[in-house]
Amino acid sequence: MGYVFVTGGTGLVGSHVISLLAKSGYNVQALVRDDSGVALVESLGASAIKGRVEDEEPWLSLQKAQAIVHAAALVTQQRSWGSFQSVNIQGTKHADY
Repeated sequence: MGYVFVTGGTGLVGSHVISLLAKSGYNVQALVRDDSGVALVESLGASAIKGRVEDEEPWLSLQKAQAIVHAAALVTQQRSWGSFQSVNIQGTKHADY
């Protein structure tokens, strides 16, 4: 099976996606922000890449992913418009690698 890159893997949707992909035999890499995220995605069967979805560096390290599941997003109103724009818009632009 091929390799799939997942963003938002520590969230509700992304964590279930990682689990299902790993159980189906895919090699899964997930983008995580911190060490607690590393532990979570590894427990689900993925390898972790530390970084932030809005930064270009993690996206540059991707090579030949069969697919990207982009599940990272800010969804609460506790953040500024700039934060929403950075994560939800810029992060999605990076997914077009």
